This record gives sequence, structure tokens and C-alpha cells, in this order.
Amino acid sequence: MHNEISNITKGLHLSKNRTILAIHLHHEDRVDEFFRKVKLLLEVESEIWVSSANKELLQKVASMNILRSKVMKIFEVDNKWHDWSGYLAFLREIEPSFRLIVCNDSIVTRRVISKNTIRRFIKALEMDRPAIIGELDTAKCSIDIGGWSSASWISTYLFAIKGLHFDVPQLVDCVENDLEKVLTNSDHFFIRYLDDRRTDVVIDSDSKLSKLGAMFFERRLTRLAIENGLQIVDSCAGSTVRKFERVLERFRDA
Repeated sequence: MHNEISNITKGLHLSKNRTILAIHLHHEDRVDEFFRKVKLLLEVESEIWVSSANKELLQKVASMNILRSKVMKIFEVDNKWHDWSGYLAFLREIEPSFRLIVCNDSIVTRRVISKNTIRRFIKALEMDRPAIIGELDTAKCSIDIGGWSSASWISTYLFAIKGLHFDVPQLVDCVENDLEKVLTNSDHFFIRYLDDRRTDVVIDSDSKLSKLGAMFFERRLTRLAIENGLQIVDSCAGSTVRKFERVLERFRDA
């Protein structure tokens, strides 16, 4: 998979004990709204990484006043795997000692996320042990992925991870194998979900393949965390506010 890391870098330091807020962006017209939404997260990180397939968007982010004092690294990537094109670039760069907070702009384009939900996420970050932290999502059925089956996973619109080494080429190979199998089964849960609920991202075969890949990356991330003994932390557990937000999201998708 091709990834180009641009030369737009501000003050990047080399400390191994770092908290990084890593963001993948699609929508240039929503970028100001996005950074207002994640303002609380900007107070947690020690540096910011931003990826996009849109060069003009990256240049805009690099010049934003709200980020002027931040340590920043910019990644120009393709859009082969939607948000995961950026996420894979981030995972290539981190070490297990890093705490990586990852999100994308679906926080403002598709999700209904309040300050209360972001505060709960930040509170969950206080633990310092190896963990993956985010919203634990569930499906109506377990999905078999390479002989491993689960009905739940950490949703990757906003999550944090620490304590896991990533072999990114191997991860990509696994997902490409997953795709080969699912494309022969038109009744697969992922395909039916996209056809029923996400017609906006399956406008052509390439877009559908990209989104399917992103869904497999998401599930395999949770699988890797479990297999390597990381604690799985649902930052939204017990939140009535988040339950209400999810209802609003379902109305938005309807």
C-alpha cells in the first residue's frame, strides 16, 4: 500500500513516552467545526498527527491558528482504505510505549458526539496500562474473521491504544485475504450492512471495497488487542447520554 509522508513537520521531538492525537480528515468544509468539537482532546496530547488524501486540506490544517503552538506532523496518504489509509500510516510510526489517540471527522459529519461523551473518553485515558479504549460497538451476529469470531469491537471513529506493536504489512495482508473471501459471498453481513445502511459510501465498486476493508481493519484491531492481552475499555459503558446520541445517529442514517 502506498503512503507518502509529506515534509510538512513542525517541531517534532523524539521522546519515546508520547501522547499523540492522530486525525484523519476527509471534509475540508467541516475542518473548523471538527477542531472546535475536539478542543478538549487538544489539551490531552503532546503532539498532533494529521492525515488526508486532500493536499489542500492538509495545508489548511498546518496553518490553523488553533494548532499554531502544537507539535505537528502531516501525512499525505491515498484513500485506498478510507480513514484506515491514515490510520495505517500512523501505526507504522508508533512504538508500544506511545499512547495514540485516533479519530476522524465523522465525529461531525456522521456521529452525534457531545462534550460529555468526549469527557468520558478522556477520563478513561487516565489508566496507564496497555489498553485499547473507545466505544465498544456490537452487531446482531458474530462475524468470523480468519477463524476468530466476535459480535463486538472498538469503534474507530475515536479510540486510543497503548502497548501494542503493529506489523502493518502483515495486517494489510490479512485484510486483503478477508476481502477475497467476503467478495464471494453477497450475503455476508458486512455487504448487507453497507447496501442497507451506508449507500453513501458504496457509490461504486472501489468505494465499496475500501469501506469493506476499513470494517475488517476495525475488527482485526480489536482482535490484535485481545490476543496481546490489552485491556478493552468501553469509555461509553453505562452512558445514557451516549445511548441518546446513538438514537439520533440512527435517525440521521435512516
